This record gives sequence, C-alpha cells and structure tokens, in this order.
Amino acid sequence: MTNQRHRHLHSMLDELFNDFANPADDNTRRGAQLPPVNLFEAEYYYLIELAAPGLSKGDFALTFDDDDNLVVSADKQSGLAEGARREHYLMREFSFDKFRRAFVLPDDVDRAAITAKAENGILTITLPKLRQQPGRPRTIAVE
Repeated sequence: MTNQRHRHLHSMLDELFNDFANPADDNTRRGAQLPPVNLFEAEYYYLIELAAPGLSKGDFALTFDDDDNLVVSADKQSGLAEGARREHYLMREFSFDKFRRAFVLPDDVDRAAITAKAENGILTITLPKLRQQPGRPRTIAVE
C-alpha cells in the first residue's frame, strides 16, 4: 500500500471514529446505537459494509451533505400502529430502526460512480476510485 493510500485509509478511519463524538449528530445526542461498519480498500475501489439486521433496501437513503460527506441513513417504518402488535421483545440487543451516519470520503473517490446494495442485513457501498489516464503525467515540470 502506498503512503498516499495509507493516509487516505487512516483519514477515513479517523473520520469514522470522530463521528461518534460529533455533538451535531442526532444519534450521539440521543445515545442511539450506530450499526457497525467494515472499511476495505482494494486497488480500484473502497468498500463500506454496514451491518443493519432487519433493514431492507427501501429503508436506506444515501445522500451527500453540504460538506460533500457521504451520509447513510435509515428509517424503518413499522406498518402497524403503536399498540397494534400483540408480541413484544423480551430482549432486544440490535435495533437500527433509525440512524444517520456520515463518512468523509477520500479525494480519489469517483462520487458519480458510487453504488450500494442491501442484502442479508448488510449494506455494501462500493466507492470506485478515480482512474488516472495511462501515460499522462500527474505533474508538469516548470522549466
């Protein structure tokens, strides 16, 4: 892994963990639990895996905020009115009915090509990297 990629990955991780302490985040103020995340880097893309059991693709929204951060949110609406359910939880250790989580993306992410897929309780977000044109210099020397 090159130093630049290594710095990007550490920057993503730093921002990810900084999200927990962000006082402007509704989840932190309410003490809500955030779904766990895996971050992965490959040669041509980054991958975010977000574990959210019980949520389906229609429950998620992916947007960009004013600071160009990727915001992943979910709001699962129960089809039953309050009190209409006959069953109730005796123990509930995971519940992600509603959350909002922001990710600061590295500069080399192709924001127009981001894709997401929800399957088996995992939201997988693929962040393709911008590709340099082969044979083109990255800098121009001044003589």
